[in-house]
Amino acid sequence: MLSIFVLFFLVFICIFLLRQYPYKWIKFLLLVFFNLLVVECFCYGYFIYLINKGESFFLIGNQWLLDRLIKSNLVGFLYINPDRHNNFYQIDKDLGYTIGKNKTDFVYHTNAEGIRADRNYPLIPSKDVLRMAVFGDSFVFCDWEPNKYTWPSYLERSVSNLEVMNFGVSGYGLGQSYARYLKDGVKFHPDIVFFNYIELGNRDRISAQDIFSGRLNIRQSSLYRIHYEIKGDVLISKVITPFDLFDPAFRQKYIYGPYNINYSHLFWSNKVFSVSNLGLFLKNIFLRKEVADLGVESEYSNTHVTAKLLNNLLSVAEENGSKVIFFVSREFRELEPEIQDVLLRHSKDVLFINSRKALDAHFKARGVIDKKTLLNKSGHYNARGNLYYAEVIASILKGRIWGRDGRRFRFDEARNAFVRM
Repeated sequence: MLSIFVLFFLVFICIFLLRQYPYKWIKFLLLVFFNLLVVECFCYGYFIYLINKGESFFLIGNQWLLDRLIKSNLVGFLYINPDRHNNFYQIDKDLGYTIGKNKTDFVYHTNAEGIRADRNYPLIPSKDVLRMAVFGDSFVFCDWEPNKYTWPSYLERSVSNLEVMNFGVSGYGLGQSYARYLKDGVKFHPDIVFFNYIELGNRDRISAQDIFSGRLNIRQSSLYRIHYEIKGDVLISKVITPFDLFDPAFRQKYIYGPYNINYSHLFWSNKVFSVSNLGLFLKNIFLRKEVADLGVESEYSNTHVTAKLLNNLLSVAEENGSKVIFFVSREFRELEPEIQDVLLRHSKDVLFINSRKALDAHFKARGVIDKKTLLNKSGHYNARGNLYYAEVIASILKGRIWGRDGRRFRFDEARNAFVRM
């Protein structure tokens, strides 16, 4: 914006001088300054357009006024108009992002607690009902399928005296699933807690690739996640928000760091390109390409942090009388020894199931030749696939005794129901 004022002032000076000294060189300067002023104004208008679209990451940290405009736009979009969070998802100060309460979108519907369900649940489960809370990503949420065709819904309807509460959120990894369990799940006192993740991965950090490629703009709620680390012997979490992007240290650690990029060493990162709007216009175009050409982010893995998180999770579940099922596509022996040790220490409260083997065996028994017939257009299980998924989980539940301390349930085959012991 300063460059516009400077050029406007220079144009005014040239016009003033021409009235007294009609020299060609003054006319030439007037033409140059006027054209530069037009270009600067055009570039600034383009920046406003990018800000309104949300594709403004590379504009952050260049000009003071642009930062103010981007922040103002974020506040208006994310907080003043909460119904505009993709009509379904929203920024959350404790979870990064989550599902809104009493939301309907496409074929999805949530209840008053932000659980994917067509009814509300009491905080305290009925004394005669076994309660299960399921956490995970889109394969728990069941993308593209109506509520009644999700596997938690099928599972709940297939057996009497069983509640299955769907806390799944598309895009979640272990970190956000754990955080949602602490924030939203524990208060419902589930007898069984189900997770389809057991290790931290790429979903447990902000997606730099999505920002660089333009797949997600900075107003996209699903961009914001939770970062975990250990300080001393304590697990520390940082919930990432859109406003963290304005901190240069944050951008280097969480955005450029996964690419092993030092932002200050990039050619188009030089501050000289931020002085003029034309320079910033070129920077916005070529810096994106320069970063994208440097490669892909390395696979995120932190075994020590994962082990600490799992130990905390299982300790909370034990304190609340819950058994935990990990339904993941890994063999137990494939897990890191430190993670195996945590599960073994809590073995009386943990059930580890290789989901890939369990599902493949059931699909084969059901006569499924091509597993693609069980998927919808989004690559997730369709209604038939979710039904088979529910049958696998039901067989796991039916073969064991659940609950503790006066709330113990077994499956009664004759009644097709879980009954108190």
